[in-house]
Amino acid sequence: MIEKIRKPKKSRNLLNYTVYAVIFGMIIATFVFMIPGLGDGGGAVNSAAEVGSESISLREYTDQLRSTRNQYSKLFNGSIPPFFEQGLKRQVLEGLVKKEVLNQYAKRKSLIISDLEVGEFIKKEIPAFQEDGVFSYSRYSAYLQNTRSTSQKFESAIAKDLASRRLYDYLSSSLGKIEQEKSLEKKAAGIEVTFSYLELKDASLAKAVNPPSASEIETFINKAENKNKIDAFYEQTMSKYVSPEQIKLNYLLVKDEAKAKEISATLTKENFASVAKERSEDPLSKEKGGDLGFIARGSFSPEIEAKAFSMKEGELSQPFKTGLGYVILLTGKKKPKSQKKLKEVKVAVAKELYQKEKSQTLKKDFLELSKSGSKEEMTAKLTEANLKWTTDQKFDLTATSLPGIGASDEIMSKIFSLEQGTTHPNIVSFGDREFFVRLDAMSEKKVNEEAAKVAQNNTSGRGADLLDLVYENEKKALNIELNQQIMTP
Repeated sequence: MIEKIRKPKKSRNLLNYTVYAVIFGMIIATFVFMIPGLGDGGGAVNSAAEVGSESISLREYTDQLRSTRNQYSKLFNGSIPPFFEQGLKRQVLEGLVKKEVLNQYAKRKSLIISDLEVGEFIKKEIPAFQEDGVFSYSRYSAYLQNTRSTSQKFESAIAKDLASRRLYDYLSSSLGKIEQEKSLEKKAAGIEVTFSYLELKDASLAKAVNPPSASEIETFINKAENKNKIDAFYEQTMSKYVSPEQIKLNYLLVKDEAKAKEISATLTKENFASVAKERSEDPLSKEKGGDLGFIARGSFSPEIEAKAFSMKEGELSQPFKTGLGYVILLTGKKKPKSQKKLKEVKVAVAKELYQKEKSQTLKKDFLELSKSGSKEEMTAKLTEANLKWTTDQKFDLTATSLPGIGASDEIMSKIFSLEQGTTHPNIVSFGDREFFVRLDAMSEKKVNEEAAKVAQNNTSGRGADLLDLVYENEKKALNIELNQQIMTP
């Protein structure tokens, strides 16, 4: 396989799948973190799950979990909430199980992905392996080395993704529509709905409330009726006030193993800073003599962090290999994980609770206006709070999803129930999100022939439904065992 990639021959591109976006995300995450050292899996002891006679390795699971965390962390400003983390672990593991189940089904249906197709995909569809528009074998090799993977494992994972895509295409293309359904869909595509929505985000509502002064917070804390509320709110949010385990760390990095051993031979705790300034190849810590200050558990490279927290205070390590090069550590004082007491953070807790209560009051004010006030009054109140409608959102009657909101049949039905120019009198929900919705217009639109053709042949949603149906049926016939320990908090 590698030879096919290393020495590409002239052939037409066999694949043009959007799956590469997922693979690319995984590769980028791996390049950023470069975390080797995980077990390869295989066998009941080291597997994340057993699907029939096949195993999903712990390595495959942890790689995918890391990639998925990286994507979701962007939605939470870099810090995934604990309540979301546990659901994420299950989501990732079940996603891998689903892919394996569908891959086994695709094989039985002879929807086989050839080695040539996998090679063409890697060469042409993954930007991380491109250099000036041409496949770079050195980049591909570096990725495998940094992830301690092999070409066989990586290409097997690509083949599974492509098999799922081929199965999806196969099921979608097998769907046909009766003439009456085509006619109805064409008519539905000609009705355009324009609506507006306002998302009631807690953060936005909190910003709309004037920050309390020190005297207001003091008064709030001293009210007898607030004591139990503050205590209860602290219990709900106490995870925010945890100081993680920390360690004082000095760090020296070189790329070459021989150089690392040479430095280690004469390195002591006393001369560590001067040697790091002179010979360390880490530009960020070199000028500080390798001093990283205190690092908290969970905030640094896992392989270095694991080594550091396993050492004693004041211990000097031997050189060890990491994804960045060879590292020597000198540890200092350790600080254990600790929970801040309420008396230490009472002002911060009370301030957050105060803002939350004021936000809920503001939400109730908006709700009253949606029931009894005019569009102009509602808009004026929102403007005063620096909140804005998201306007000019359009969809036709064939749509399965609302722009900006998602696939909510319930909210769509509520929009249809409105008179033009009116706001729904209640807050509507989708998942953990809350909205006000307003119907602005509903009218006929001119549909060009190409758009009508696309509408008539749009079977993607039904193809996804069939894919889910295949998965549900197939997993009943397979013995599937999940490793529950990896999902335990």
